[in-house]
Amino acid sequence: MWANGVASPAIDMLRQCLLKEVPVPEALHNRMKQLLLQYTVVGGMPDAVQTFVNTKQMDAVLQIQRDIVRSYEDDMVIYAEKKDKSKIKECFQSIPKQLSKENKKFQYSVVKKGSTSSKLLLLT
Repeated sequence: MWANGVASPAIDMLRQCLLKEVPVPEALHNRMKQLLLQYTVVGGMPDAVQTFVNTKQMDAVLQIQRDIVRSYEDDMVIYAEKKDKSKIKECFQSIPKQLSKENKKFQYSVVKKGSTSSKLLLLT
């Protein structure tokens, strides 16, 4: 909140509302909801957070997040055999889709239609 310019009196008011178990004034509540949304979108990677604090530009933050994911993908395949690199990336790229499902168990068929563990496992 401090990094986003929320003044100490507003923070004190929030604290008092919580202690007294009374509703937060609507304007302050709306600002806190906005900050929570920004917090969840920016995430916790230091470079992304610092960029947001400095610029308040979500497009710059999103570019940093994309670069981080791309570097993860590059790191994952750095020592893999050429034939396995695409399989590794497909598995990694399926994670968001897999996490959005109610069943949190990793499913190879979500990675690629008709896939099974024996087709995707890199034990060959």
